Amino acid sequence: MTENHEQPISDETIRRFLLGELTGGDQSHFEEQLFTDDDLAMRVRLAELELCDEYASMRVSDREQQIFRERFLLTLDRKQALEVSTALGDRFRTKTTEHSLIQRIRNLININQAVWKYAFAALILLFVLATVLLVTKDNSRIAHWIPQRVPPKPAATATPRITHHSTNAPAPAHDEQSPELPLHDSLTPSVVLTSNNPIDSSPVITNANRDFVRFEIVLDQPAAEFYDVKVTTLSGESVFSVNAIKRAEDKLLLDVAANAINSGDYQVSLTRSDDEKQSAGIYYFRVR
Repeated sequence: MTENHEQPISDETIRRFLLGELTGGDQSHFEEQLFTDDDLAMRVRLAELELCDEYASMRVSDREQQIFRERFLLTLDRKQALEVSTALGDRFRTKTTEHSLIQRIRNLININQAVWKYAFAALILLFVLATVLLVTKDNSRIAHWIPQRVPPKPAATATPRITHHSTNAPAPAHDEQSPELPLHDSLTPSVVLTSNNPIDSSPVITNANRDFVRFEIVLDQPAAEFYDVKVTTLSGESVFSVNAIKRAEDKLLLDVAANAINSGDYQVSLTRSDDEKQSAGIYYFRVR
């Protein structure tokens, strides 16, 4: 019987995973360990919060700031974590004045007195406990963030309606004015996916000369505010997944790293993020 000596995952690898910089093979290997290693899941969550703190305090490079907005800040949980980091940074950011904060405290109270020493120690203890509670509260948020493994689905089970996008009678949602996007998104080509396109007539894209691909997923009948999205090959191999994406009117905006999708045929599966967990459609695209 042999023991599996797994190489420990470094903090740098975790950071690259959160920023979508891992290659396809490394990405899959990391996700497999994430399913089974609770310690790794906690490290990823802590690294996620630390990354939000660094972004809120402007301790990341210009390149990482752009990647943070485009690839990391996709889920509701991450946006809420960034709001917390920003609020904490604003609350405890010191102002440059004539006297330091410590000097002001010393001017107000006598820190050498035993009573104030105990009070100051108790204040620090309360702050530490509050920080620990913020990190460990509601473990279900971590379980909700971890992408779920998609069971293989043969392509024959999908039975989309054979209706070409160009002759669809209802007004296509992608012809409507899209929500206002940041300036850096204006240079990113978008691929429109509709569930009524079979694989043979699905969009054909190329990921050359781009860092990521933006998909506009048109919802047939928007019935939920948030959706779980899984991108797999036709044989069922998972290449990308994300939970709790908020819909923009009747479509979802999804950014996928270009290095995660190689040449081949893919399907995008939508599931409602509410209690019903119902399927919301299957979409196809090809990469050449």
